[in-house]
Amino acid sequence: MASTSKEPRKPLLARLFKEMMDPEQRALLGTLVFFLMIVVIGWQAINEPSRLGTFLDQYEGRSIERGAVLFADNCASCHGPDATGVQGRGPGLAYESFWDGTRLEEVAWAGTQYDFIYLTVAAGRPVVHPSYAENMPTWSQEYGGPMRPDQVRDVVAYVMNFGNDPVPDAQAVMPIELAQEIEIEEVGGDVVLEDALAAAALTGDPDHGEALFSGAEMPEMGTAELGCLGCHSLDGTTVVGPSILGVDERYLAYEDYMLPDTLDENAIEGLYYYLVEAIWYPNNYVSEGFVAGQMPADFRDQMSAQDLADIIAYILQVNE
Repeated sequence: MASTSKEPRKPLLARLFKEMMDPEQRALLGTLVFFLMIVVIGWQAINEPSRLGTFLDQYEGRSIERGAVLFADNCASCHGPDATGVQGRGPGLAYESFWDGTRLEEVAWAGTQYDFIYLTVAAGRPVVHPSYAENMPTWSQEYGGPMRPDQVRDVVAYVMNFGNDPVPDAQAVMPIELAQEIEIEEVGGDVVLEDALAAAALTGDPDHGEALFSGAEMPEMGTAELGCLGCHSLDGTTVVGPSILGVDERYLAYEDYMLPDTLDENAIEGLYYYLVEAIWYPNNYVSEGFVAGQMPADFRDQMSAQDLADIIAYILQVNE
């Protein structure tokens, strides 16, 4: 008995296309579909540059916004909140001669403006300019600073934005008196003591404190890393601010005349009080040889009491 096999049933669309349309109709339909594909692909090709341009504008805008936050937290104390500079601390970055090529010619820089700013932010300045009290620290983690490379790029994007509308050179530097009115404010000892007691009542985690200090983690209420390592070394060398190594020796000079009369060292050690004030209220007392206003004065708004306790635990551990 011979076996018979049934041909596989063709899909409905294939049957409609082949059985219900004559060759001329199929050719016409194929031509129309081909031209429709050409139109769709052409439309996509025409609009792709515009779409990518919009996406790039959005990306650059977000980068500038992130850079503005980082600049305000880490750079404004020396370069001014509007990047017009602060006398004795740092140069302006928004003035015309910085953007018209004059500055690049002065330093014999053959690269681009972007590369000049990026290298300066990332690697800092190893030499102190005679017009300023301190040298600029390194900020990129590639050079031992606290910022990731993408954060350095965000800061550069923000600074580059000033080149679109630079200010005249005559307005380049903020008078030191005005800068001090904006940034330097002393806080009463009763407020410091209350905060110090609150932090001392907590158990500090030195590992978390190290992560906050190095910029590996952000503080609880902050929008960016603290950047401590950019200004304070771990080995006793001076960068922009004093090293965290040797705080007990600096405390000896502090305790002679700065500890409040109401301080009960049974409840909190004087050194602990000193560190709380140095971190949260840095302009109350400035160590000899350093300048007021260089350290951000808003860490209290970025850190919780636990963050503060953790950083102090780390500093004390480094000094053991």
